Amino acid sequence: MSAQNVATPGYTFGQKGDANGTKTATDTQDSAFSPLYPFHKPGLAAELISTANSLVNPRGRGIYATDETPEGIAARLNACNPSSASWSDSDAEAKERRRAWRECLYSSMPKEHISGVILYTETLLDFKLAPVLAERGIIPGVRADTDSHPLPGSPAGEPATQGLDDLLPRMQRARAAGARFSKWRAPILCNASTLPTTAALEAQAESLARFAAISQQAGLVPIVEPDVDFAEDASLQRSVEIHQRIIGMIYARCNAYGVRLAHQAVLRATWPEAQL
Repeated sequence: MSAQNVATPGYTFGQKGDANGTKTATDTQDSAFSPLYPFHKPGLAAELISTANSLVNPRGRGIYATDETPEGIAARLNACNPSSASWSDSDAEAKERRRAWRECLYSSMPKEHISGVILYTETLLDFKLAPVLAERGIIPGVRADTDSHPLPGSPAGEPATQGLDDLLPRMQRARAAGARFSKWRAPILCNASTLPTTAALEAQAESLARFAAISQQAGLVPIVEPDVDFAEDASLQRSVEIHQRIIGMIYARCNAYGVRLAHQAVLRATWPEAQL
């Protein structure tokens, strides 16, 4: 996974004005809106900055996603051993196989090429494998989104990412278990003309911004991932247009929620290409 550290103007928390009490340009920008979540603790910024910088520096390392669901990883393990279709494992045995596979992976992956690893909730909370990564200098993270449901009223059943309702306590538990960043993926369907709808873009931008705000509140660096999925008739120009729209909407909603964008969040965007 390639990652880009976000460094854009945003809401600034703390004292207003310069040392002489003169109103600054940032103060003027801040007065244009009131952030919805002005809750950040002053001491949190330094830790978020350190984590975000460690995820993207030095160049040449990347963030590795191992956040498949238990069903997904079971399918992969079964594909490696066709005879496993006849296994009659109990739930406990299947869970132990997943744990052993994850531990083997984390203890052997090349740390010189990997800065962070995204874990599924089971791996983080039940298997408690974050220390295996941390001891090797790899930052543990957690998948924050749960699943997607069709957006109401969308003619194409565009996905709306779920998981916001209990996100804060989940992220607090993740941090207590060793996670230091989190990732939210928001799929966006795109074709040459009719998709995505404005409603879908607004819904996904809103979910990404709320996720980012809650993640930072819990002490985790948010990885914001608008995953644009292009149909065969989408041109490069259309790809660029949709990327510009959704990223602009995400930044606007993040600013509204008081998300610390400058060096404290990571944007993971798809490449603007034709006919992906």
